[in-house]
Amino acid sequence: MLFLQPALHVAAAAPSAGERAFQKCYACHSVGNEGGYTAGPPLGGIVGRRIAAQPNFDYSPAMERYAAKRKVWSRAALDAFLADPLKEAPGNEMGFFGMRDPAERKALIDWLASQ
Repeated sequence: MLFLQPALHVAAAAPSAGERAFQKCYACHSVGNEGGYTAGPPLGGIVGRRIAAQPNFDYSPAMERYAAKRKVWSRAALDAFLADPLKEAPGNEMGFFGMRDPAERKALIDWLASQ
């Protein structure tokens, strides 16, 4: 007797807009802290976290000045920073020149908040 098993079709979930936007960040940032730090601190759960306060990460003086001014990574602070990091924190060491599209920034912030 021959038993036929139905083909299992498991479609991989398409990445969300926020996950796609994170592709601009992942060369320097992780979402978790599983493997230690990359060039930048991990970004998972960043919404609501104190700015420049990730333990054992050496922040630039520019980011420390920014933290004194802004204190917490609110959605508004992240949106402004992602739009133009050099304007928000002059002299910061990130090699990222900004994310111009407000919808892309929102998607990224929403995705990071869920991590």
